[in-house]
Amino acid sequence: MSMDYCTNNRNRVTHPKARRVLMNFMLCNGWSCHFLEADARTGIGTPNKPPSKARYYNTTPERILELRERYGLPRVPEKNDVEHNLSIGRGSVWLDLPEEEYQKLRR
Repeated sequence: MSMDYCTNNRNRVTHPKARRVLMNFMLCNGWSCHFLEADARTGIGTPNKPPSKARYYNTTPERILELRERYGLPRVPEKNDVEHNLSIGRGSVWLDLPEEEYQKLRR
């Protein structure tokens, strides 16, 4: 019997076919996130859409922490880094997104 996903000791869902993405976040007239491919250069989104529609999403600090907790890499110190970066208004975190979540970003 194969499992599509499993949980580790931090209740983080681990997907075998996860896509690694870099989520940059910043506070500028509200919180926004910009998602990049694993090469940390290529933006994720539909090429025909302007960047503001394809790659940036309104969010909250709580949602950023939730994404980090759910899909972030299992490094304990990184949580404190994200909280510090939220306090200064900018930062980034690596995420391992399941394919369905990755496809949502591409729309």
